[in-house]
Amino acid sequence: MKTMKSLFGALSLLVILMGAAFITGCQKEEVKETPSTDAALNLDPNGVYYMTPDGSVQQIDLDALQNGEELTFRNGNGNGNAHVNAHYSWQANSVGHGFYKSHTFQLNATENNQGVSGVGHIWRTWGAEGEFSQHLIIDADCLFTNEQGEAVFTGIVAEVIGDSPQPSGDPFPPVGARVWVRVKDNGKGPNAPLDQYKPIFFINPSGTFPCDFFALNGEISFLWNFFPYENVANSSDNINVK
Repeated sequence: MKTMKSLFGALSLLVILMGAAFITGCQKEEVKETPSTDAALNLDPNGVYYMTPDGSVQQIDLDALQNGEELTFRNGNGNGNAHVNAHYSWQANSVGHGFYKSHTFQLNATENNQGVSGVGHIWRTWGAEGEFSQHLIIDADCLFTNEQGEAVFTGIVAEVIGDSPQPSGDPFPPVGARVWVRVKDNGKGPNAPLDQYKPIFFINPSGTFPCDFFALNGEISFLWNFFPYENVANSSDNINVK
């Protein structure tokens, strides 16, 4: 019972955090130039993190989510042959992400009988005029897809170029961190719905968590549900999942 209460409490807190972030984003306020604290980050190398719309770093309570049981994982997506090619952006003024001015993702990964190969790029800017920027280069090592056109791209941060989003100057995410990104290909043609993406990416600082931790059918994949899909906004945006 105590474990279940901890699980419910953790999920409730996450819902509250997301609700607060959504409300804040919907308000027409001046863009914040820095997060609310300049304290140094004390990252748990075996933790999982994400950044809120105001630029603060939040840790997910994995102990509560495990519900007292050891987590198990499945390797691969089961089809042994998959591909994702995605290029999309989102702007602060379109989705209310108050701290960041923009994010741009470029993801390319292929899975075959030789394994997974590919690279991901994430560019993001922040500040009142978008004067700060960061470029993450990610070596892909896992890819998960399904018949509904969804894909989870994951890899290890190989290089971080530019500024730190933290006032303390701590790198986030650091080189060697594992990153998970989720997208959805809704088909092609004039009558097809817009492709979609999750406006979030999860980070494990040490890069030691299994790549299928947040896979489409992973045991903690339900956490993606707290971040609804959003439609791509630009005509040049494209998500292709095979």
